[in-house]
Amino acid sequence: MASEHSYSSASWVLLPSQRLLWWTGLVMVPLLAVAVAAIDSVAGLAALIGLLLFLLVLVTDGMACAGLGREMTLSCRDDVMLARNQQGCIELSLHQAPPVELSAFLGPAPWLGCDEPWIRADSTTATRNGADTATLRWSLRPRRRGSWQAEQIVLAMASPWSLWTLQRHYYPKLTVRVLPDIRTVYKECLLYQRRTLAGQARMRLLGRGREYEKLREYQSGDSFEDIHWKATAKHQRLITKEYQMERRQSVYVVVDASRLSGRPAEGGDTPESILERYIQAALGLLLTSARVQDDCGLVVFTDRIRAFLPAKHGREHVQRCREVLGAVEQSEDSPDFEEIGNELRLRIRQRALLVFLTNLDDPALAADFTRQARLLSRQHIVMADMYRPAGATPLFTTKVSESAAIYDALAGHLRWRQLRTLILTLRRNGVRLALLAPGPIAGQLSKQYLAIKQRQLV
Repeated sequence: MASEHSYSSASWVLLPSQRLLWWTGLVMVPLLAVAVAAIDSVAGLAALIGLLLFLLVLVTDGMACAGLGREMTLSCRDDVMLARNQQGCIELSLHQAPPVELSAFLGPAPWLGCDEPWIRADSTTATRNGADTATLRWSLRPRRRGSWQAEQIVLAMASPWSLWTLQRHYYPKLTVRVLPDIRTVYKECLLYQRRTLAGQARMRLLGRGREYEKLREYQSGDSFEDIHWKATAKHQRLITKEYQMERRQSVYVVVDASRLSGRPAEGGDTPESILERYIQAALGLLLTSARVQDDCGLVVFTDRIRAFLPAKHGREHVQRCREVLGAVEQSEDSPDFEEIGNELRLRIRQRALLVFLTNLDDPALAADFTRQARLLSRQHIVMADMYRPAGATPLFTTKVSESAAIYDALAGHLRWRQLRTLILTLRRNGVRLALLAPGPIAGQLSKQYLAIKQRQLV
């Protein structure tokens, strides 16, 4: 969890205010001109005395301003987590704040959606020990995922006569992390989750379980595949293995963050990349699997595996997966499916459902994925999903109004035929490939997962 720390002022600077500049131009410059022009007269002497009084006021007001906030400390959390496209805030506290008007400058990154980098502190409130506390609050609406670290925070205070402005500089260790929006994904998957939870008690269980329970004597009708030959040789009679239905399976979401995932995605209310849609779908599948009491894991890869979280259950694990997804960045490398497949076979020993969110419209990458998926399918249930490429539809499914659009339709049909051939090839190897329709895809992925759960394929 993020902790809160207090920071003292590291440096300060005294700057002239706008009022001082006006007084200098309207009073000090004319007095200086009169004192120089009529230095031997009474008027020159009076102008000189006026200059000295003005300088005395400046020094007195500056010395009073320099002592403001000397004991003031700034408190803030080290780690602030926000949701993408959701309203949030950064809140800081000032302890032992002086009873003057305070303003602060944070200067967040433009993509954090902060309209006012300079803000005024809320009215100070007295604490039990007599010290005053002020609150600083910046409203944010992040437009993308990412991480931003504050370089410094500047607090500005006016002098008693508003002739000077004191700026105190603080250097807190403040990091703002923007995570995927969990509310939108949850609403999209809520219908399928409710259906699963509502019908879970009356869902028919098909087939037999795969989780070993105990040994027992052979009965008529038992399969010879279930005979435990070592126990049979020891007891001198046939002994078979008995299984039970698995109540908790392991589900891994494997997200592709390579170069092809950086392409813009069609559909939806906001323009996003394919990687952003994959991240939202992965978060939705993690939430759905957690609601049906399955262990969920996360794998992120580019040219190799960049992040691996073993399958676990619980809200803390889902939050950890969300934080990892929030830090995913698109890479310009191409995936090496041979290395990725070898590492997955080494790390995931228990039978699990592997859901790949990747791009297979490149024939070379599709061939590499087919070879590795065939090996993975011997131990796991492998399912692949990819965002449907733009225009990849069969002929005569869309109306063509211009002759030039005929060639676009033919090109789309060729892409669709290539993907259709890939789907059939993977199906023969025990791998399911689905083309996700343009737009939000979290609900589509959750629907596929729940269908696999109902058929008890895991």
